Amino acid sequence: MSTIRFTHYCWDEVLFWLVVALKNRGKHTLDCLSGIISLLVVLELEFVMIYALVNLLHSCQGLLLSSIFDLPNLSVLYLDNNQLVGPLPNPVSGLNLLIDLSLRSNFLNGTLPSWLFSLTSLVTLDLDHNQFIGEIGEFKYNNSLDYLDLSYNMLQGSIPSSISGLVSLTYLSLSSNNLQGSVPSSISRLVNLTTLYLSSNNLSIMLDLEFLSNLNNLNALNFAYNNLLVSINNNLTFTLPNLKELNLSSCNIIEFPIFLKVATNLRYLDLSNNKIHGQTPEWLGAVGRNSLTFLDLSHNFLTSIDMVPWTNLVFIDLRNNMLQGPFPTLNALNLSYLFASNNNLFGGIPSLICNAKKDLELSCGSVGEVTEVRIMKGKDSGENKGFAFVTFRSAELASQAIEELNNTEFKLR
Repeated sequence: MSTIRFTHYCWDEVLFWLVVALKNRGKHTLDCLSGIISLLVVLELEFVMIYALVNLLHSCQGLLLSSIFDLPNLSVLYLDNNQLVGPLPNPVSGLNLLIDLSLRSNFLNGTLPSWLFSLTSLVTLDLDHNQFIGEIGEFKYNNSLDYLDLSYNMLQGSIPSSISGLVSLTYLSLSSNNLQGSVPSSISRLVNLTTLYLSSNNLSIMLDLEFLSNLNNLNALNFAYNNLLVSINNNLTFTLPNLKELNLSSCNIIEFPIFLKVATNLRYLDLSNNKIHGQTPEWLGAVGRNSLTFLDLSHNFLTSIDMVPWTNLVFIDLRNNMLQGPFPTLNALNLSYLFASNNNLFGGIPSLICNAKKDLELSCGSVGEVTEVRIMKGKDSGENKGFAFVTFRSAELASQAIEELNNTEFKLR
């Protein structure tokens, strides 16, 4: 098998190889590339700034892609993280055997060509972080596609129903586009799906999460920042036992999804900017007890959270709720970010901040006699390089606090 792999570590080698090839062919453009490496099966050119080759050799923009796309035996093509610009060319005879196509993190634009959705042997299609516009085409019959990432483009229109026919799909990301309409319930047929990212679009209409009940392999789900009205029927008993990441921020939900109850390995939970009322359910503390590192419940209407039992928590945001009573008990020694301002908490700041192993950013608003606390605390070989801003109700309290803080591992400045 013919294979060429170049990375940013061997830029000179890429340049030398191509220039020599061009001189030997007696041409000054890259259209001879297909004749030189017509037997090429794998081509990886990542971080090599291909656009510079085009400029250096005075070639027409896009000619390199046209040449590569006509390689008849090519099965793997990686051109990630270059500065390729322009639309995708239409191959004359190449790419019929293509299995993996990755053009992520370039400046490619225009609409997605129809031939892209007709590659029946394709396993990986990654075009994220480009500037593609227009609609996503209808996928032809494909039993092979495993990985589909079209995120961070400017795609419009609806999610095509033909996606539900990609029965081998495990990874689907359409986030950060301008997609409209509803989320097709037929996605529930993708029983092998492990990752589903649809965040930051203009998707609307009511979405009943019951359609997820068949996706037992799902470990990452993100519907955040759409115009969705997500309906959660907690009378249903379906579960997502393998879930590790859930982001339903800004989804208009009114209660904690009960399918989280068995998500014992959850690592990331964002339910911020919703309409969840009342106290947190008792079972929430068992969700990801030893695995959860990120928790965002801010901008809801929560009234009570007695304790924060997650031992590996790094980030917690409880801001802009209606929390009352003493500050929740914390057990996370790895905590780096704690936000709880704009609540009605009282009592002392958790002593945990004096024992934190890493830098800690704390914003707690009004807590007891302290009206505002913002602390950055760091440890570096025993030397404190942190700082703190604290506002007290009286000078006497401030003096007492300074004395206490000077006896800890950080000082007021």
